[in-house]
Parts: sequence; C-alpha cells; structure tokens
Amino acid sequence: MAKANALRLNLNQVKFYQGSWYEALPETLFDIIVSNPPYIADGDPHLQDVVLRYEPRLALISAENGLKDLNHIIETAPHYLKKGGWLFLEHGFQQGESVRRLFFKKGYNSVSTSCDLAGLERVTFGQWE
Repeated sequence: MAKANALRLNLNQVKFYQGSWYEALPETLFDIIVSNPPYIADGDPHLQDVVLRYEPRLALISAENGLKDLNHIIETAPHYLKKGGWLFLEHGFQQGESVRRLFFKKGYNSVSTSCDLAGLERVTFGQWE
C-alpha cells in the first residue's frame, strides 16, 4: 500500500524496506524513521473483532500494556539515525505521555506529540543528537 501511494504521488526518493524492525535495513544512517508498530494492549476494550478481521493480531497487539514494541524502536533507533535525525511513532490515543517519557528516558530532544483530527494524541516524535 505504501509503495502504491508513493508511486501515485510521484515520490521517487522514498525507499521501502520490509522486515522485522531494523533487520531489513541497509548499513546506513537515516534522517527520519517513521513507524506504526503494534501498540494495543492485549484485552484493550477498544479492540474489536471487526478490526481483527482485517489485521493480524501480531500487527496490533504489543505486550507491556501496548508499549513493548514502541520502547524497542525508541531504544534501538539511535543506531540507525543520523545525528539530528528524527523518529516518528504512531501510538494509541492514551499513550502519549508514556511514549514521551520513553523518548526522554533514552535521551531524545525536541520531543513532542501531535494530535489526530479528533484532537487525540496519536504521533510522538523526537530528535536524536
């Protein structure tokens, strides 16, 4: 889907890698890493069976109250980011504070969270110096 969107928008400079977290990435440093990882806690009442018909549980559910995969990405991204590079992570609408805390704990700067159109915190980002 992402590749089709990039082609449709004529974004020729975008490269896509598919794999388990960072294992598919080449030996290089990036300006920006963007991820929409699993972030829903198992048993979350907002997760409905209708959603699971379209997405596998592995793509949605994360341990540690939905924060395990987010924390893994935050912890390991500095190995793949250029100095001054940015990490952007989508997360659950109630996880903004927790995700900001993880960014600050690891040492990211300029940490902030953006809201979706409903005004809910959904994407947190930080800069690695």
